[in-house]
Amino acid sequence: MSDNLYTLSKGTQIRHYWIKSVVASCADTITYHVEDMRLNRHMFLTEFFPKDIAKRFMKEDDTFMVYVHPTKNKSFNSRKAIWTETAGKFKDFSHPYMSRVTGIF
Repeated sequence: MSDNLYTLSKGTQIRHYWIKSVVASCADTITYHVEDMRLNRHMFLTEFFPKDIAKRFMKEDDTFMVYVHPTKNKSFNSRKAIWTETAGKFKDFSHPYMSRVTGIF
């Protein structure tokens, strides 16, 4: 399940995480299976990426940039605030059938 227009490719490094594969992609988020090189374990990383208003570009140094048109900033910021608040609530929630949220960035 990979949509190359939106997702980061396998092998991309984000901080100390290496992307192994794309697990899920929906309207506002993309979830990746990653390897945490710092802790030497596999985990999931979810990126806030509203496909209807955000675009991804590769820069000359092979890094990626997410661009939101200035007219869409208010919508992007409000949706991001809701998403961050919800994810933050899950940090304190522990259930054996749910993935644990360890951080938000």
